[in-house]
Amino acid sequence: MFDIRRLKVEDDTLFDSEDGAMAYVNEEIDHALEKHGTGAFVSTHEILGVLDEEFEEFKRAIHKNDIDACMDELAQVAQVAIFGIASILQARKDAR
Repeated sequence: MFDIRRLKVEDDTLFDSEDGAMAYVNEEIDHALEKHGTGAFVSTHEILGVLDEEFEEFKRAIHKNDIDACMDELAQVAQVAIFGIASILQARKDAR
């Protein structure tokens, strides 16, 4: 039988400014802003469509057992989620 246990994710693995997960996501946000600009998503349906596309790419990376591609796709999912939240917040702000 396998010894399966959940590892503890340490703070530096999450937040380290150079090697942490947030740095990885921030790098993806910077890349997306350079590529696509700062135009907000126009609807939650658009957010869903882009999230779904990125999630499908993540699933393909899993099926290929490509851990580096999995990390890249997860960073893109996180980037879309964060930019989706920012788009909704901006729409609320502009509606005031």
